[in-house]
Amino acid sequence: VLELYSQVYKNLGLNYTLLHNLDGYDEISLTNPFRVISKFEDRIFSPEDIQLSTIHPIDLAGGNSIGESAKLFINLLEGKGTKAQNNVVAANAAFGIKCIFPEKSIAECLATALESLEKGKALTTFKKLIEIQP
Repeated sequence: VLELYSQVYKNLGLNYTLLHNLDGYDEISLTNPFRVISKFEDRIFSPEDIQLSTIHPIDLAGGNSIGESAKLFINLLEGKGTKAQNNVVAANAAFGIKCIFPEKSIAECLATALESLEKGKALTTFKKLIEIQP
């Protein structure tokens, strides 16, 4: 349904980026090539195209419950994620950053995303979002 969403966003004149891993994940998993459709491009990337390594799905194994998944999420934000987990989160965030700042290279966006994880900026932002919830 990527083409459908892309056409709707395009017709509305919106800035957008849609991601889909070619092995079925609805996000970049770095386990296989992935497709990026945005206002500016429709392209298939390999992890190596963005200077990251292909990883095995077992390296992304999460919790079997909402509680375990939430703990994994917080661990990532606290800088306790594995390299593979951090790279996957950063790759997805990088394309989000690129959507907002299309003039930046994906390498710059990836560096920003990794720095945000490593320096605790992502955790700080998450905590601010929690605070403003009604």
